[in-house]
Amino acid sequence: MKATSALPLGLALAFGMACASAQEPACPPHPHYLAPAKGDELLCSAAQHERALHGKAPDEAAARAIVTIPPETIQNMGVRTERAAFARFGAGIRSYGLIAENARRTHAIASRVAGWIETLEITAVGDRVGTGDLLFTLYSPDLISAQQDYLAALAAGVEGRIRSSAGRLRALGAGAKALEQIRAERRKLDRFPFYAEADGIVRELMVRQGSYVRPGMQVATIQDY
Repeated sequence: MKATSALPLGLALAFGMACASAQEPACPPHPHYLAPAKGDELLCSAAQHERALHGKAPDEAAARAIVTIPPETIQNMGVRTERAAFARFGAGIRSYGLIAENARRTHAIASRVAGWIETLEITAVGDRVGTGDLLFTLYSPDLISAQQDYLAALAAGVEGRIRSSAGRLRALGAGAKALEQIRAERRKLDRFPFYAEADGIVRELMVRQGSYVRPGMQVATIQDY
């Protein structure tokens, strides 16, 4: 059975709005509506209308990938477009967190010899030190004995003996700067100096001036923040 009566005004407007939202050019007005059976949809889909006009349906994936908004809707919504760009919004944002030291930048100072702290240049946690700064001086009979051997080797001029005695001093904790001072002045240092080998801030200090230290005892920790 074929219905040929004209559409009511409400349906005609609905048909026009449905077709206007299709991806293809707006469909022509529908003077009549052909319903194959009772209960079928009253509004044609974009694919149905395209098939009716051109004998084929548009690509469904392409149709779903494109979203169009009528110009009057854009105007009513107040939509504005700009090129994407980095921008700063408002003031800074305050937040909370936990700060932890970088373990790869922690320098522990431990004594390799027994002795007494004669002078202590780092006096409190928070003191800032730089590479080569004097940390403390140590009076140690073992260091005095090792220095005498080193001076004797320098006086004899035997390279093997010089390397051996210098190695003994390094094993007791002597740094390159102290060894160079002994070699340049050709005298032993009763108060043996120990210098910082890294920049940082004193995070821990386990001794005071006059303290007695033993081999393996930790003196301080320097942390580079």
